[in-house]
Amino acid sequence: KEIKRYINELGNEGRLISMQMDELVSNIEEEAWLLYADYAREYSEEKIREIILALKRSTDEELLDIHHIVRLLGYPASAAASEEEILPRGYRILNKIPRLPNVIVRNLVDQFHDLSCIMIASIDELDEVDGF
Repeated sequence: KEIKRYINELGNEGRLISMQMDELVSNIEEEAWLLYADYAREYSEEKIREIILALKRSTDEELLDIHHIVRLLGYPASAAASEEEILPRGYRILNKIPRLPNVIVRNLVDQFHDLSCIMIASIDELDEVDGF
């Protein structure tokens, strides 16, 4: 809101900034959803909605607290302290592939569990994925 106000004050000079801002934030909600789907401990649409609501209710201080974020994603707070590696499932990158339906993305993730396993899968293993 604050940036939009400044853009309005700039008048014609603010048009380029406005277009750049629109481009930057156009898919932010979808990207956020895919990010949570990649890293939430338990993936379900209901769980992702809960995470989003909890993040919206979080204070600025809580958003800067890694332990708070880790807990919201469903991991024990000790996971942040132990620097446990959490691998992405692959939803964000797979959704960038043109003509790859969401159903197949879901099937790939269900079959291989994380992006690194998908990347090293053989053609035969990929052929076994339902719908691929």
